[in-house]
Amino acid sequence: MSNNFSRTLRALRSDGLGGWAVRAAIAALLLSVWGLWFFWGRITVWAVSDSARAEVRDEVSSVDSPVDGQIVAVHIERGQTVKQGDVLIELETFEQEGERDALIAELEGQRKGRQELVASIERESQALAVWLEASRAGVEEARLRALQAESAANLARQNEVRKRKLHEQSLASDEELERAVSEQLQQQGEVESLRVAAERAEREQASARADRQAQIDEQRGSLNVLDSTLESLAARVDSLQQQVGRRQIKATATGTLARVAALAPGVVVEAGDELARIVPSGLISAVAFYQPAEAIGRIRPGQPARMRLEGFPSTQFGTVPVTVFQVDGEPNDDGLIRVGLDIDTTRQTGLHVQHGMVGTIEVEVDRLSPAALLMRAVGKLLDRPAQDRTDSIAKTG
Repeated sequence: MSNNFSRTLRALRSDGLGGWAVRAAIAALLLSVWGLWFFWGRITVWAVSDSARAEVRDEVSSVDSPVDGQIVAVHIERGQTVKQGDVLIELETFEQEGERDALIAELEGQRKGRQELVASIERESQALAVWLEASRAGVEEARLRALQAESAANLARQNEVRKRKLHEQSLASDEELERAVSEQLQQQGEVESLRVAAERAEREQASARADRQAQIDEQRGSLNVLDSTLESLAARVDSLQQQVGRRQIKATATGTLARVAALAPGVVVEAGDELARIVPSGLISAVAFYQPAEAIGRIRPGQPARMRLEGFPSTQFGTVPVTVFQVDGEPNDDGLIRVGLDIDTTRQTGLHVQHGMVGTIEVEVDRLSPAALLMRAVGKLLDRPAQDRTDSIAKTG
């Protein structure tokens, strides 16, 4: 033991103070570098969500069956690109088309009957106009004859008065007076006869006009009933045509078909059954869900982030660069905050992001020094209730 101790003392004397100084300088340098890093270095703080997916900005459209029916033709398959309005599925329409065709035939027959009725009304109206013109001429002629007879009767009356005065003066004979009286009575009788004839012609004209007008009005009433029938038939045809159209299930949007149900001719579907979904051909973005404490006040629009896709290891495929563009202010029904992120398509990552891909989102929420991170961790520990801190310290111990 004395020999070993003496050799150690000799080694220390041979190193001298220079060796200790070098070691001390190296230790001080390392400590300085560590201090600089601890207080001035920057570590990225990420808010991580394991509940993230890629989806199109536009809402995914559902293709539902509007009615109950049996499939007769299928024109879709998963992954197919469709345009809005394309016929995807056809349901059986035999019953609706049969009823519609029968109603169309009845409608055409009723329309022909209406045309004939309209033509009859026009003919009767024209005949009534011609008859009225001729009837008015006859009535006017009867009135004119009555007026002419009345004028002649006035002359006969004046002649009678003159003859009577002459007779009183013995300037006219009894025969002349009797002839004047007879002529006056004859003219007055003719006036009465012609006046009665004119009045009868007017009454007959009014009666005949009323009868013929009543016939025309009756035809017009039939025309109104027929128009109502035609309107009802046309409405029923339109309704059946719409039913036939609804049994051609069409694409509700332009995009790619997804979640196509197992469909084939003969399969019966019910109203409301989801037959497929259409993913619009729009801009792809990312959506992530965070606990409110992790998102509110920490995640803001414009912050950079990255997305790791499930099934595509980041060591091989890398990550997808994204940027926050929207943060909901209120939690959803699950109590989570929805965060929308734009996918940076200008950077080539070797990944083609498609709707429905899931993965993890990491949002860069801060860049802090290790000292600040340590102080933040201590602060969180101190902010916790006393019992929680005691339990935590007990577990650590």
